[in-house]
Amino acid sequence: MHCGGKMQVYLEPLNPLKKLYIFGAGHIGKALAPFARELGFTVTLFDPRDGIFADPAFEGFECINRDYFEAIGEAPFDDGTYIVIVTPKHLYDEDILAAVARKPHAYLGMIGSRSKVALLRKRFMAENILTGEELDRIDMPIGLPFRAETPHEIAISILAKMIDTRNAHTAEIGKKE
Repeated sequence: MHCGGKMQVYLEPLNPLKKLYIFGAGHIGKALAPFARELGFTVTLFDPRDGIFADPAFEGFECINRDYFEAIGEAPFDDGTYIVIVTPKHLYDEDILAAVARKPHAYLGMIGSRSKVALLRKRFMAENILTGEELDRIDMPIGLPFRAETPHEIAISILAKMIDTRNAHTAEIGKKE
């Protein structure tokens, strides 16, 4: 400074909330949304079923009550988008996965048993929907592997995996600086 004084400046980077898209507002989506909000995600739920968002548990969340694929076409995706697919029908899960897998995202996970995932992998590769490398980047079966049984336990498993992904990404950025 011209006057001979000293000044310290402290800069704290702002980390915007991460965007979480939950496809399916059934038991697991409904359990995951409040946990995710508490841990730093802005939550948008997508579900076309009539009356699904009438439950007061969905108040305060962005709820898109229309066709999954129309909504996907209009939703903004970026490198900070987390995507969870937990619809009530296996066919929706696969079709949504095919529609979002190549969109920018930080995390993509789909619910399913090991046998469901194995069949999906085989079909997607045979029909050239996604490559083996692309499929390897998808968290399926979704979440950390532990004996989760209830919707809330499954939601915690999913959220734990997303937190791990988010923190690993943050650590990588820190190494580059």
